[in-house]
Amino acid sequence: MAVVTVVHGRHDHLRGQLEGLRRQTRRPDLLVVVAMDDDRVPAVVDATAGAAHVVHHVPIPRQDGRLPLAAARNLGVSTAVAAGAEHLVLLDVDCVPAPTLVERYAEVLTTGDGDGPVLLCGGVAYEADPREGPRPPRHHPARPPLPRTR
Repeated sequence: MAVVTVVHGRHDHLRGQLEGLRRQTRRPDLLVVVAMDDDRVPAVVDATAGAAHVVHHVPIPRQDGRLPLAAARNLGVSTAVAAGAEHLVLLDVDCVPAPTLVERYAEVLTTGDGDGPVLLCGGVAYEADPREGPRPPRHHPARPPLPRTR
């Protein structure tokens, strides 16, 4: 299970996300951080994640003067797959995962029928200030909840 995030600036948000990943009940096997035209990201990741994660830092430059969001996400995915990841969690840099996010996704993925691709979408809760930590998720009525197996 790999977590992939893309970042340019927003180092406080990245720190908040990394702290959330450190609190996981099941840590990801790999963390891929794609830095879009931002050479400070590896230092932020190393100072925050420490030895808690296997981390791949992947730089990508601006393309035609713009931040390459889609290309950066694709680069993160291909990096994780090349490192052996079979399951990916794609997190925006301003998302702080609930402590059981990785464990819960792994649980749902291993109890499925395994026939064909699977896409899971969990509840999302954004934070006003990265230092405040995550707020309780507000479930969107248009999204189906993850099945409960506990």
